Amino acid sequence: MAVGVEGKMYVSDSGLVLTSDQREWIQENYDLTDAELIQIYNSVDNFKDLLNKLDDVVARPAPVPPSAGERLAPVVSRPPEAGRQLAPAVPETETASPTALLSPEAGRQLAPVVARTEEEMIDDAMFGVYAHFFRKNKDSLMIGLDENGMPVSYEEGVTTVSIVDYIEDNEIESTNRQEALLRNTEWWQNTNQSMRTFDTDWAGMNQLEKEEYLEGTIDQLRQININYNLQLSNEKLFKLAADIKRFGDENNPADILEYLYSELQLDFAEADSGQMKSDVDTVKNLASKYFIKLTDEKAAEYAREIFIGNQTVENLNNLFGQQASATYPELASYISNGFTPDDYFDSHKAELASMLEINTQSIDLMRDFPEIIQFIPDNESSARPMTIGELRKHIRGMPEWQQTTGGKSAAILLAENIASTFGKAV
Repeated sequence: MAVGVEGKMYVSDSGLVLTSDQREWIQENYDLTDAELIQIYNSVDNFKDLLNKLDDVVARPAPVPPSAGERLAPVVSRPPEAGRQLAPAVPETETASPTALLSPEAGRQLAPVVARTEEEMIDDAMFGVYAHFFRKNKDSLMIGLDENGMPVSYEEGVTTVSIVDYIEDNEIESTNRQEALLRNTEWWQNTNQSMRTFDTDWAGMNQLEKEEYLEGTIDQLRQININYNLQLSNEKLFKLAADIKRFGDENNPADILEYLYSELQLDFAEADSGQMKSDVDTVKNLASKYFIKLTDEKAAEYAREIFIGNQTVENLNNLFGQQASATYPELASYISNGFTPDDYFDSHKAELASMLEINTQSIDLMRDFPEIIQFIPDNESSARPMTIGELRKHIRGMPEWQQTTGGKSAAILLAENIASTFGKAV
């Protein structure tokens, strides 16, 4: 009897069962007529013997090395999986150094081709899209078995068994059934769709393909590495890029930065150079313009929020403006027009610099002259900024002014006036 069809399964006279995907894969990879294939199907009763028979009948061509810059086509492609295409199967290659691959100037060289074993080709045929993933994680992908030997979650079974061994022992070639078994593994139950897609794709890639897959994410990390002087090695950049890609965060800059902050345990409070220190200084300088006192820890916290994208300098400017308006109500209307308290007191600092003969840049009103910012006149209870006249009177009463040229001249003039007055009296 010729090969018959039951649903999507092909059944031969000998009892061999093939899925439609497996049959299409055989037709694509073995140059035989339908009649020749049917004859072979009817001569074997399992898939492994079928592959051996096909290899005996059809002479395989030796792999042809690629020319420069050309990617080697697979000797045998993997059977297609319905609903999703993964990266095409390629020959396994020797692992290339991430350091060389990550160097922007480095030329890309194809690694030497390593011949695939018969076991690997059988795995490709049996496990389809999961072949590389199963092969590389055979000892860690465990499912549970209940007291009747039926598959259950790895946590619920009375015993556990490798999913690969279970599939092979029970000759399960249906992708849907394999995926149903996968759902019972710890890996499946602790990952989301993005992670699972990454893991299965990643297992089938060689080093060059991995580098190309991560290229965009690595470029983003490399720029952050430069801007923030993180001094990350190429190997670290590669690992971080793989993690970010696996989490599905490669298109979200804020998520990338938040992951880096957590993973690298960045300490903005201790930063003494680079963009991190610059961000902290930006926060402190902005707060000082509004006469807002910040601890180093709070400034570092704001800098971190800016780093991961949860805060902006513009938003901080508005926040500090609101705080300053509440602290200095007399300046609220001035601040609402887009000015800062630092702007308001520019003329006060100029008067201080002139009378005390000091540099304007050295004057810190909050630290050295808080009484000028919040002055409480006699017989008044509310604080307000000093007027320029009040400021001049206040400066003349300061010991520092007595040591200035102006202070000494005033003292001499006063003495002369007193002497003159007493002389006239005599």
